Amino acid sequence: MIEVKNLDYSYQGSEQSLFGNLSFNIPEGHIYGFLGNNGVGKSTLLYLLTGLIRPKSGEILLDEQKIKQRKQKSLSKFVILPEEINLPEVSANTFLKINSSFYENFSKEDFYNYLELLDVSRNMNIGNMSMGQRKKFYISFLLACHTKYVIMDEPTNGLDINSKSNFRKVIALTSSQNQTIIISTHQVHDIHNLIDNVLILHNKKILLYNSISEISKRLKFIETFDPEIINSALYHESLLSGINTILPRKEEEEETDVDIELLYKGLTGNNNNPLINKIKTI
Repeated sequence: MIEVKNLDYSYQGSEQSLFGNLSFNIPEGHIYGFLGNNGVGKSTLLYLLTGLIRPKSGEILLDEQKIKQRKQKSLSKFVILPEEINLPEVSANTFLKINSSFYENFSKEDFYNYLELLDVSRNMNIGNMSMGQRKKFYISFLLACHTKYVIMDEPTNGLDINSKSNFRKVIALTSSQNQTIIISTHQVHDIHNLIDNVLILHNKKILLYNSISEISKRLKFIETFDPEIINSALYHESLLSGINTILPRKEEEEETDVDIELLYKGLTGNNNNPLINKIKTI
C-alpha cells in the first residue's frame, strides 16, 4: 500500500502550495486513474510518490517505508513512465542488458510479446524510433519488469488511435491482483474502460477519490431528450444525439456504466452545480 499523509508541496521559489494537505491511501491490486487539468500537479504528485522529489511537509510511505529515503528495497518495487522520455540510442538487446538486471522479475519473453502487441519491431535501434515508438518500447520494458507498482504519466500522449487501443489491451492483459497501476492523464477518454478507481485533483485538493463500482451504485448516467429527466439532472451536457445526464441513482434502479469523462467535466467545470454536493456523500 502507498500511504500519503498531510502532503504539501511548493515549487522552488514559489510561496504558493501546489497541494493543500493531501491525505489518501492507495491499496494494492487496482488500476487507478489520476485525473486533472494541465498544471494541477498530477506529474508532481507521481514524482513525490516515487521519491524523485521531496515534499515541503507530510509523509509518503510505500509498504510502510518512507519513500523519500529511496532505499533499494523500495525503489525495486516500482517503475515509472514520465511524460517525456529520453532513451539511449542503442539496440533493444543492449538496452535490456543495461537495465533489466535491476528487476528480479523481468521477463524477456513478455517484453518481446508486449512489443509485438504494441506493433514495435524488436530489431530497431532506439535512435531510429519515432516518439510514439519509443514510448511503446519503454512501456513494454516497464510492464515486463513485473514490479509491484507501475506508475505512468500521460502514457497515451504521442500515440495514434490504434496504438492507444493496443495500449489499453496490454494494460488489461498484464494487470493482476498483485500489482497496482497508477495512470495520470488529462485525456480521460483514453483510460475510461481501464481504471477501477478514480482520483480527481482540482484546486489544490482531491475533488473525488472512489471506486468506479461505488460511483455506479450512487449515480446513473443516461442519454435522453426527456426534459423532466434533464431538469432533475445533477449535471448535463448537450450532444448531437441527445443530452448526457448524471442523476442520483435509487437503490431499486439498474446500474449504468460510469461516464468518467462526463463526471470529470461536471465536477471541474462548475463548482456551484449540485453534482459537487452529491459527490461529497459518496
